[in-house]
Amino acid sequence: MLFRSIRPYKGLDTLLDAIEQLPDKTPVAFLIGGEPWRDKKRIEKRLNKLSKKFWIHSKLEWIAEQESSQWFSAADAVVCPYVRATGSGVLSQALAFEKPVLTTDTGSLAHVVTHGKNGLLSQPKSSIELCRNIQLFLEPSVRRTLQSGSRNQKKHSWDDYVSGVIHLAKNSANRVSRETPWIQ
Repeated sequence: MLFRSIRPYKGLDTLLDAIEQLPDKTPVAFLIGGEPWRDKKRIEKRLNKLSKKFWIHSKLEWIAEQESSQWFSAADAVVCPYVRATGSGVLSQALAFEKPVLTTDTGSLAHVVTHGKNGLLSQPKSSIELCRNIQLFLEPSVRRTLQSGSRNQKKHSWDDYVSGVIHLAKNSANRVSRETPWIQ
């Protein structure tokens, strides 16, 4: 599920590649919503092709905030296959709706999603790993564990947010060249 704008960094192509790799008759349905930043015709073509194999409901336009609760309520899990990200409003909303998240280990996302507890992590751009995680989520015992974990997760405070930002800044500063005078 994607909201607002669908941009390349959000990883829709990785998700569509993962769906293509799922075995026939995999009992899964997908909701995909958001306004494509570009390539709307190409995305529609891929979705039409995939909808012959799986149930896919798509709304390739802006999803208003008032509609988002309906989308989250209809989902068993939310897939956020980011190529890169520092954070995610959709991921935060999914967790607020107590939905497990299948996402990537990029930016601060792995600080919010704990693999095997409230979601599943894969590497960015790895449709193979994402496909495996979708299949893993479909196993009843795994799904129950992740759903329970997402319901019972710690609610994050502003202090947690600040700690995460400081942690990311320190790690980033360690990788920046000493020639950059504005980072000490």
